Amino acid sequence: MEIEELLERLDGNKVRVVYDSPYAIRAFIFSHFLPKFPNVRCVVYTDTMRRRLERAYSSLRRFSKSKSERETCPEVICVGSEKIPFGKLLASIPLRDSISNLLAELLNVLNFRGGGEEKKSCSDARVALFGFYMLKAFYPERTIDYFRFIEKIDCTLFDFWPEEFCRGMDDLVLRKAYDVTVKLKHLPYHDETYSISISESILFDVPPAQRVYQLKDCRFVPSD
Repeated sequence: MEIEELLERLDGNKVRVVYDSPYAIRAFIFSHFLPKFPNVRCVVYTDTMRRRLERAYSSLRRFSKSKSERETCPEVICVGSEKIPFGKLLASIPLRDSISNLLAELLNVLNFRGGGEEKKSCSDARVALFGFYMLKAFYPERTIDYFRFIEKIDCTLFDFWPEEFCRGMDDLVLRKAYDVTVKLKHLPYHDETYSISISESILFDVPPAQRVYQLKDCRFVPSD
């Protein structure tokens, strides 16, 4: 299965993407995910994550031979930063002492569509969350607030998490907020070879499955 076909099947659901390679997940994001969903709203938590995405995107623009992945212009909401890693700035939200207030403000921004003051449903939109796993690290006692935040997002959602942050009893609860969990793993002793699997799913049309890919020119190609 091509990555684009997988993304089509995941569209319309709440998806958690768990990865063990920062290098590979950025190829997945910039070479497949953003080109497939150019109108996605990207929410970036903390200036640290903004800088990491910005450097990865700049590197891809220099390195990739394919022009299709070099330009991406989604709407970006930055939390804790007024700069953007790519795309166009939709909103900038300062960090708050109260995590519940921060997430409520972010949810309010996500629920506004278009100009003016008219509030509309975001059910036809797509949202990608970057860096929010740091909330779990900084404020483990507030994981329940993040669980409620995920539940209230009424649209297609992709939430990107490093594997090492997906442990503990609180994570067993948090993963129930998603419809599907996708895992991207580097295969030991195989350079640039990765497995991408649907490890958890509550959907009969998206059953658990696994496919092996090679990373070539910043793109995942099904392995023969």
